[in-house]
Amino acid sequence: MNILAIKGETQGRLGLGYDDSVLGTRIAGRAHFHLLRRDSTYYEDPELRMVAQDESLAADRSGLSLLANRPVGKSLFVIGSANLESDHAQVDGFDGQRTEGRATIVQAATELQYKGDRLAARAAGGVAVPLGLSADPWPEFKLSVTLKPAKAVELRATAGHKGRTPTLRERYRLDIGNQSLGPEKALFAELGTIVRPISGAKLGLSGYARKTNGLIRFDSEQRALINTEDLDILGLEATFEAELGGGLRSGASYSYSTANSELLGPDPLDFFPEHRATTWLGATHGRFGVTARLQYFGSQIDRGTTLVPRYLGQLTGRAQVSEHYLLTLRAENISGQVYEQRVGVLAPGRTAFLSLQAEW
Repeated sequence: MNILAIKGETQGRLGLGYDDSVLGTRIAGRAHFHLLRRDSTYYEDPELRMVAQDESLAADRSGLSLLANRPVGKSLFVIGSANLESDHAQVDGFDGQRTEGRATIVQAATELQYKGDRLAARAAGGVAVPLGLSADPWPEFKLSVTLKPAKAVELRATAGHKGRTPTLRERYRLDIGNQSLGPEKALFAELGTIVRPISGAKLGLSGYARKTNGLIRFDSEQRALINTEDLDILGLEATFEAELGGGLRSGASYSYSTANSELLGPDPLDFFPEHRATTWLGATHGRFGVTARLQYFGSQIDRGTTLVPRYLGQLTGRAQVSEHYLLTLRAENISGQVYEQRVGVLAPGRTAFLSLQAEW
């Protein structure tokens, strides 16, 4: 599998929104457009000396969504939604090779919501219809129940079925793309609880199971992306958050997850560590805030090779410059740890990001 180096990238985004209430029904509409131009080079070696091919990508994504929400009494809500997403991409290689395609998906769903003092429930069902892809429509649903048997205890259960179409990048990428890729579909369930033992403290524990069919992954034998047969994923997650007073907050989380496939055996997924953990401490004073975060990633597989565990430190500072502007400075891998982010490719060392967000 070749190594990708991006030489230049230009992006543009445009979004429009509409919200209103008509005869007691809340109406919300959204439209967006995203344009991308990117020039890349694929290398055969980690030293980035042997050029495999150049690539020029021109892509756009547009979408429309509509949501209607109407109350029925004090505790029941009826919701209807429709969504359309369309992607187009054109990829040119240095040898004159060109691939181009468009994929569109239309989704429609209906949902019932109940909100009581101690019980809340949601039941949603719909259909997804892919266009421009040799795949049949599939049903989607999500059921969730939240129960508060006591003021400091919350129990929740969720189950559902969801799918996604392959991205144009996955289908038309020049080196490992596969135009015959089909959709991914997943059946999932989760049980969890949140406990607030004292004021300002919150403990969470959850477990989940997911059965995926058609998971898109890289196959080293075919040197291309393929759909995988049934894949089972099990996981547990524990979280803790606390308000320490004086603008200080802290938290920690730990997750354990495992994946297995009858066809591929254990460790069927690349970049899927069994163990992950995070701890953080944040402070806020007026218009300023800072957060320090330490993350742990356990060992993981990349194309049959084990990547060693790593600890990464992150520091983020925020300043609300004015009513409309937010300035953020984020430093990652602040200890300068040297590790492979994939086989034969070292991750960058200390990295800083500066952003200015404007909102009206």
